[in-house]
Amino acid sequence: MHIRYLLTLSLLLSSSFLGGKEIVLDKIIARLNGRNILKSHLEEPRLVKNSQPFTLDELITDEVMVQKAAEFNATPTAADLESTFNAEKIAFGGKEMKTEEFEATRLKQLGLTLDQYRNQLYRYIASERLAGGLIAKNVIITAQEIEDYYKKNPVYSPEQFRIMVADYNESKPRPSSDDWKDLGWFEKNEMDDAIAKAVLKLKPGKATTKPIEHNGKLKLVLLKEHKESLPETLSSRYNEIKTILREERSEPFVKNFVTEAKNKAYITYP
Repeated sequence: MHIRYLLTLSLLLSSSFLGGKEIVLDKIIARLNGRNILKSHLEEPRLVKNSQPFTLDELITDEVMVQKAAEFNATPTAADLESTFNAEKIAFGGKEMKTEEFEATRLKQLGLTLDQYRNQLYRYIASERLAGGLIAKNVIITAQEIEDYYKKNPVYSPEQFRIMVADYNESKPRPSSDDWKDLGWFEKNEMDDAIAKAVLKLKPGKATTKPIEHNGKLKLVLLKEHKESLPETLSSRYNEIKTILREERSEPFVKNFVTEAKNKAYITYP
């Protein structure tokens, strides 16, 4: 009885009759909690992922996320959708771009109608909001976890050298303070080979006694200051590490959420 009902409903929703002849408008390929997934959805270019079409499993996942977003009050309002749509138009063609121009250019590139674009944009926002809300509520990173990660994954600041140079003059082997030109701070791999070789032998405040060739000229080099390579502090890396840990846990958490939702959903294939 149930199968017969689904088959009848499938025909009513996806077919039309003209002069007693059936014309198939679309085909229902799956139903999820009473919502249709149509064959045309499989053929529709995707707003993301380089316009690659959806697979059936991706369409089911997408529908699960949108239904759950409605359940968790995470769907965008009409104003939200319009705001995002306008932002997309501006990003593509500037403030003066009209909807008709956006359709004729961007949507033509994507292979989408305006209705398809708005529908996918709505569903994308809903899914992102749902995932973001679930992650914020359930993926909790503690201060101890951040400290443990910091200790196990040290990051060192680069060794830096503040360099000054002066033109070499045989008649004036010791340049005055006005003769020195401050080149600024450099990491080892940023320095000219000749300068690096000289600088690495110097202590801060000391200069070479013999000239080196630099840019076709003879120069004396002075190491003004030196910063050693040191581990970055926990406070400077705190937010970065928190983000890393949250991202590591977010994807498997959302995947598990979707899997459970799909397992509990009522899915049929007419």
